[in-house]
Amino acid sequence: MNLVRVDLPTGEKLLAAPPGSAFEGAVTFRILKPEELGLLLYGMGMRDSRLGRPVLLGKSKYRRYPRHVFGVVRYEVAALELAPISQPLEAEALRVQPGSKLEGPALDGVVRALVAKARSAFDGELLDVDEVGELERLHA
Repeated sequence: MNLVRVDLPTGEKLLAAPPGSAFEGAVTFRILKPEELGLLLYGMGMRDSRLGRPVLLGKSKYRRYPRHVFGVVRYEVAALELAPISQPLEAEALRVQPGSKLEGPALDGVVRALVAKARSAFDGELLDVDEVGELERLHA
């Protein structure tokens, strides 16, 4: 990927990834309860499937300039793999065995179940705010 040099009106100079850029990485966790994993997915914008809605990320996420928008990302879970020594992952009717690896569409139900578990465990504490939508509305 080619980063783009951006000179902002504030004098700040950045190297930025162009819109539509894709990144790949891994999130590793140990000893998370199902509701905590659901909370992580929720924070990544996921509600009903492995593809999250756009969320904001980074130090410039609330800044808007005439030609530049920064910090809008969309996460997608490509796979979920449990270590062979882990406990089974259980949420609602879901049960994922240690050593299992789930990929693709099978993850939609896993994400849905884990987010539901988080919503139940943190009842009344999770606000479902569409930051990207609200920011676009404010700057329209």
